[in-house]
Amino acid sequence: MSDVLLEVKNLHTTFDTMDGAVPAVCGVSLEINRGEVLALVGESGCGKSVTSLSIMRLIPCPPGRISADKISFDGVDLLGLSNDEMRKVRGNTMAMIFQEPMTSLNPVMTIGAQLCEPLETHRGMSRLEAAEESVRMLKLAGVSLPEQRMHEYPHQLSGGMRQRVMIAMALTCRPKLLIADEPTTALDVTIQAQILELMKELRRELGMSMMLITHDMGVVREMSDRVAIMYAGQIVEQGPVKEIFQNPLHPYTYGLLGSIPPINRKAETLRVIRGVVPSPMFFPSGCRFHPRCDYATAECSDQMPELMEVGGDSRLVRCWHPLIEKGGANRD
Repeated sequence: MSDVLLEVKNLHTTFDTMDGAVPAVCGVSLEINRGEVLALVGESGCGKSVTSLSIMRLIPCPPGRISADKISFDGVDLLGLSNDEMRKVRGNTMAMIFQEPMTSLNPVMTIGAQLCEPLETHRGMSRLEAAEESVRMLKLAGVSLPEQRMHEYPHQLSGGMRQRVMIAMALTCRPKLLIADEPTTALDVTIQAQILELMKELRRELGMSMMLITHDMGVVREMSDRVAIMYAGQIVEQGPVKEIFQNPLHPYTYGLLGSIPPINRKAETLRVIRGVVPSPMFFPSGCRFHPRCDYATAECSDQMPELMEVGGDSRLVRCWHPLIEKGGANRD
């Protein structure tokens, strides 16, 4: 059996609008091994969520259009599955925690009904068996008074509790791959820490792989094995988390790491990346990061660099002037 659980090659996702075709994801390729956590990192608007929804085939078509050389999950070509066959994968062997639980949970269905549905659909359980398993998963997710929560509606729960319900729902069928789209967004720091610790415990217990989507580099360092840095619809750097943090090769990665407040020395002014992520309708020519880059040259604005292996350790970088050429300097 191959160690690779998910393999994505040359993924493109485009949306047709009244102003023309808008490319949201442009040639993304990545792999997730069994039992591994891959963090997909970047600013808001970089295409992280669209990438995950494209893999799950949850992009509405039209207006969306998905194409790829390959999207293989556990040896199955997801692009070749019918809609009915894909529904048997979603929520079963591949599950997702969505970014905002209040809008992801059905407001007119009880928590119990929403938890029991995938168990009855995918695992063929009776309503009683599904209810018992749902209570067990709520307990596993750290939800207090799980029997009572089964009869409550989403609006009756706090944000942290709703997020725990979403985690329990995603894990009911023991998926091989869990996609977590910013699972701690809008939660206070105490609840964030609890949710992250819960996800680590569940990963150890269930042995599942994870794709963790976030813009929080602290969460990346705590949770992931490998990191893929995304900018303007493309992956610009990829490698082991330790190597990425110790020696970023792409100027964008370097800028993201510079935004982390220091905890072991006196607070200083944080480095910032000037400008904003460009609109997909107006991506710049050449390297898409060059208008915001301190190291850009004329070559950067003329021609787009390919994602190339640089420096060993499975490091990939999309840059004409990776920071390795500067001896890994400019970190401090």
